[in-house]
Amino acid sequence: MYLPEDLEGLGIPEGFLPDLVRLMERAPFPRVRFLDPYGLPPEERLGFYLDLSRLGPGLYYLVHHSALPTPEGRALPDWPTREADYFALSHPEVRRVLSEFQPLTWRAVREALWGES
Repeated sequence: MYLPEDLEGLGIPEGFLPDLVRLMERAPFPRVRFLDPYGLPPEERLGFYLDLSRLGPGLYYLVHHSALPTPEGRALPDWPTREADYFALSHPEVRRVLSEFQPLTWRAVREALWGES
C-alpha cells in the first residue's frame, strides 16, 4: 500500500481534505509522487522527461504511454500521444536522465519499510 505525495489534482471535495490530510500524516505507508504526462500535449512530452533531472530524492512512480510505431500502434485513438512518449523515451538525453534513477519494485519498497519478504 502507498499514498500519493499530496492530494492536489485528485478531484477530492474540499470538505474531505482536512480529514484525509490528518489520516495521511498518521499512515505508515510511503509517500509516492506520481509522474504521468498523459494530459500533456505531445509536443511537451520531451520536455517533461528532460525535466525529471530536476527532481530531488524521493519515491516516484513514473507512468508512460508509449507505443511502438507499428500499424497496431498507429491505430490507437491517442497515437500522437503514445508516439511522442516513444520518441521522448528513445531520446539519448532522456535515457541519460532516467539512468540516474534507481528502479525499484514494490516488493523492495515493502522490504525496506517493514523488513518483510
